[in-house]
Amino acid sequence: LASLQLPTYIKTRKEDVIEKLYKPCLRNARIYVRGAGYFRSSVFRLMTEDLLDFCINKGRIILLTSTEWGREDYESTMKAYSDYEDNGIREDLTSLLEDPETVEPARMLCALIQNGNLDLRVAVLRGDIYHKKLGYFQDDDGNVVAFSGSGNETLSALKPFDDGNAESFSIDWNWGDGSWEKFGKNWKEDLDASLDPRQ
Repeated sequence: LASLQLPTYIKTRKEDVIEKLYKPCLRNARIYVRGAGYFRSSVFRLMTEDLLDFCINKGRIILLTSTEWGREDYESTMKAYSDYEDNGIREDLTSLLEDPETVEPARMLCALIQNGNLDLRVAVLRGDIYHKKLGYFQDDDGNVVAFSGSGNETLSALKPFDDGNAESFSIDWNWGDGSWEKFGKNWKEDLDASLDPRQ
């Protein structure tokens, strides 16, 4: 990750957050941790090959989201975890990569869970819903790229230019003379604490 030249701020109406942040980090990270108020597997359409390559290379995703799910994603997730626990048939990630144009997002969601690459967690809160939008990528050397912004982990939030929502992302990293102690470190610690409230 430390070799990447990343922007510190992205506006989705002017730049492509997938091309500028997600794809380069997925190519260089070992773990991707994301907290988002809303998640839809349709977001996989924006980064199918990179996400599958990341997982084939033993990358791991931890996704924390709210209870506000699409019905299809919920049903696919419940089935994937059930099959995983029952040692059912697991879809080969490499076969999905061979024809990324035909990968259905729900099928990819199941495959990532069944292969142990995606740990999907649901935040159940008293009152309303989990609505933070934080994330980070980390490599084997402990380098971290963290981000905070308005976008959820959905197709409409991450689509670039006039095709998607108007969102923004602030980005920070833990090497060099940046502002890690003030920003990125806090975003990462906040997300880690949300994943494990005992911290």
